[in-house]
Amino acid sequence: MHEIAELKEKIKQLNKRVNELNKSFERIINFSNKLNEISIEDEKIFWSKLLKTAMNLIKKADYGSVYKYVDGKVKFLDTVGHNLAVLKQIAIDESVFQLSDRKNQVSIISEVIDITKDSTDNNTYSKLEEASKPIKDSITFDLYFKEQAVGGITLDIDENRDVNFSKEDKKVLNYLLNITEAFYRKDVEKRLKEHQAYFQQLFNESTEAIALLDNKSKIIKVNKSFEKVFGYQAKEIKGKNIDDLITPEEKIEEGINNTKKNIAGKEVKLETIRKTKEGKRIFVSMHSFPIKLGKGQIGIYAIYNDITERKETERKLRRQKAFFQQLFDESTEAIALLDNENQILKINKSFENLFGYSQSEAKDKNIDDLIVPETKKEEGQNYTKKVLNNQDIEKESVRKTKEGKTVDVTIHAFPISLKEGQIGLYAIYNDITQRKKEEEEIKYLSFHDQMTGLYNRRYFESEMERLDNSRLLPISIIMSDIDGLKKVNDKFGHARGDKYINLVASEIDNAVRQEDILARVGGDEFAILLPQTDEDEVKKIEQRIQTNVNKLDEKYEFPISISTGFGVKKDHKTELEEVFKEADYFMYEMKNRN
Repeated sequence: MHEIAELKEKIKQLNKRVNELNKSFERIINFSNKLNEISIEDEKIFWSKLLKTAMNLIKKADYGSVYKYVDGKVKFLDTVGHNLAVLKQIAIDESVFQLSDRKNQVSIISEVIDITKDSTDNNTYSKLEEASKPIKDSITFDLYFKEQAVGGITLDIDENRDVNFSKEDKKVLNYLLNITEAFYRKDVEKRLKEHQAYFQQLFNESTEAIALLDNKSKIIKVNKSFEKVFGYQAKEIKGKNIDDLITPEEKIEEGINNTKKNIAGKEVKLETIRKTKEGKRIFVSMHSFPIKLGKGQIGIYAIYNDITERKETERKLRRQKAFFQQLFDESTEAIALLDNENQILKINKSFENLFGYSQSEAKDKNIDDLIVPETKKEEGQNYTKKVLNNQDIEKESVRKTKEGKTVDVTIHAFPISLKEGQIGLYAIYNDITQRKKEEEEIKYLSFHDQMTGLYNRRYFESEMERLDNSRLLPISIIMSDIDGLKKVNDKFGHARGDKYINLVASEIDNAVRQEDILARVGGDEFAILLPQTDEDEVKKIEQRIQTNVNKLDEKYEFPISISTGFGVKKDHKTELEEVFKEADYFMYEMKNRN
């Protein structure tokens, strides 16, 4: 009876742990979904949600804090338990927090306040101690982007509690770190591309005359509007001082003073007189300002608007028409102009290139009939109704080309309205097939070994955890280790050693079944999860592995062999971790015999 009671208690504890893990993953998924609704530009919201999620995942944590690294200092954004107001007053060098073992991984640190004491002055440490609750144990990670630390999170346990952070806590937080890093990278790269595209289009197509200058007021580049306003061609004025070209003699001193202000890092706004190539004086509004990169200045922007009354009216009408026409015709986005019946009035070149229809083929056709797949018809009709009801639509979905090929796209549809009401709508599409492919590649790389293409240790451990509670018994594990790889590396070099690793990986892959999970879990170690595989079957597979690898001796000058061992989970009370250790033990027994 005592043994039954113990077994029931173990089952109860196991079920409790499973429920806790399920809840943890559910919270991580909810956090991932919420990330799509916010932006890293809303830093308080972003970091606060990260802290809240982490605290919900690690229930044993009593306190917590999130912070960013700004200008070499730690900037606290939110806390649980600690005094945020005091922490915000403290100037702590970021190097104090950026420990090497926090980079791209979760770390557990005991008595973290003592580490800070050794790296800060007495006044800073005193304030930090004042603001912090008494801490026994801490778990922490830094968020990195392009090798630069962005910020971090730390959870703490009160010094009076008899608990510590565990490896399981690290594993759960590591999932959170991976999701946060992926979102941060995606958001930053998206905004960078948007800013680059915005700047390029702003410069090229702006109705304002823009000149890019170096720090000596020499012209690097001008846009089309500058050429039109002042009459110069870009190629004839490159490298020349802008004041020599467009500042009349009576305004030379003003121009020099403006340049001095810009070089000193100041912005200049004024209305003044400038001259064209033909010497004609025109009134302009001028806005010039320094271009800064990091802590230095790399150049100057000068923006001009012709405010001569008659010219202003003529230029605005002419430029506005040209701007929108060129924006429509030359945009890299696929744009369709529709009437209020969803019929196509006009499409641009990018639309033709993306979907394969010519202007004549698309004109007067219902856009949903033309490019919406059958599986998305209801979605397309719902979007149309919303836009006709004066709503904007911004979505990601799938559309089809003339040949019936589906493409991943972003959709931005919005109404065109005048005072008398809505006269039509725009539908704008961007091909995001490459982005979707890259997202899949990132997902692939996070679970695969880069050298062999097999699953990596992270994926293997997650699958082992998943299968541990499944009904796919018996479950076997085979461990294998390449014999003598060090000798190969020493004699022939690591390139040959890597080649042998790939050869062995390929032969093991050929020996296992499609449903088996093969992973490279170490430098020369491989592990295989075999669901619904008993001892007889796993022996056969182990023998196939040995046979396949031994055949390599016939092809290569250095003998290749492999040590293997297996274990079998036959009932639910045995944990796969024990089976893994058993397989590892028998593998090393074979290696010692060899």
